[in-house]
Amino acid sequence: MKKLFIILTTLMMCGIANAQNSEAESIELNKETKAEKFLREASLLREDTYVKLKEDGITAYVKVATDLITNQKIGYCYFETEVDRTAKFFSGGLDGEPEPLGYLDLEEIDDMILALSKIVEDTKVKKDVKYYTINYTTSSGINLHYNTIDRKVFYLKKWAYVNDYGVSGTYQLKSPPATLKSLTKTIAMLEKAKTIINQNIQ
Repeated sequence: MKKLFIILTTLMMCGIANAQNSEAESIELNKETKAEKFLREASLLREDTYVKLKEDGITAYVKVATDLITNQKIGYCYFETEVDRTAKFFSGGLDGEPEPLGYLDLEEIDDMILALSKIVEDTKVKKDVKYYTINYTTSSGINLHYNTIDRKVFYLKKWAYVNDYGVSGTYQLKSPPATLKSLTKTIAMLEKAKTIINQNIQ
């Protein structure tokens, strides 16, 4: 009887720990950017798209949103990528169709530029180790990943979902690979996006 009580107590504690981990993961996955919060809270919203920029792996829309009641503005990039084949079941998308990757607030653009620049610089340095990875994650959960096996950059994003039976889970969206050579163009694309936003949020 005592052993049964110990087993049941252990199982209950594991269940609580798993529930807490799931809750923590859900909170992390559903973290809002400033842009998303602004778009959600504005009662009368105008959203201007200034330019569509496309490089390996991602398509960026440079946007400025205005709350027409308060006249407050916010600028950001909205990213899309192609549908990940492994995520088709959950997203309902078809191969080649755009899939939302996430938002990048204005103040995060410099961090993304820095991350891409460091990948370009780091891959030019001869390493004693044969295998290594570089990861950078934005506040909205877009993960920038590089490894020496593929020698390519991938943009990854985990999404939470609930199926028809009420069971929650996650799936991962993975962009087509971006070549190291294209990263300098992506950096220039982000610099252009930053300039456009700063010119239009005054």
